Amino acid sequence: MRRSRLTCLSAVLALVFVFASASGVFASGYTSTSSSVNADGTLHVAWTLSGAGCGSVDSPCNFNVTAQVKAFYGCFNGGGNFPQAENKNSSTGSFSAPAGPFTGNGGQVPGSLDTSTANIPAAPASIHCGAGQTEVLVRVEYTKIKVTLTSGPHAGLSTSVANASANGPFS
Repeated sequence: MRRSRLTCLSAVLALVFVFASASGVFASGYTSTSSSVNADGTLHVAWTLSGAGCGSVDSPCNFNVTAQVKAFYGCFNGGGNFPQAENKNSSTGSFSAPAGPFTGNGGQVPGSLDTSTANIPAAPASIHCGAGQTEVLVRVEYTKIKVTLTSGPHAGLSTSVANASANGPFS
């Protein structure tokens, strides 16, 4: 009698595990993501990954962050204003940047990346500032931001992150 109860209990637990696995209870994935623009116009991306099979000291998680970026440039005059002129222009580009290694606790691995100003496209050659004016970055827009796990058993697992944009001037 006791043996049949244990067998029945084992079968029930096995079914619970199977249904929990199938429904994604134990699935790996990104539990949070965010993006923002830093004071210098660079991108800050943060995320938390759970259940990825990496993140220990012996097996840290590595990631790659990609995005499209559009930079708007204008001419800043000595009076601290942007003259209304046709010399405002934009340039576009994209970047791919490695991030990591990261470790975590309890299956949760937080990560973040602050990009470099080298990832912001240079001002186009068509912008010409007049005498006493300085070329400055006046707006930046990051789109198609994506974080991809590049290590561990779930390498290739990726997520899209919300777009980020801000007005400058940026220093």
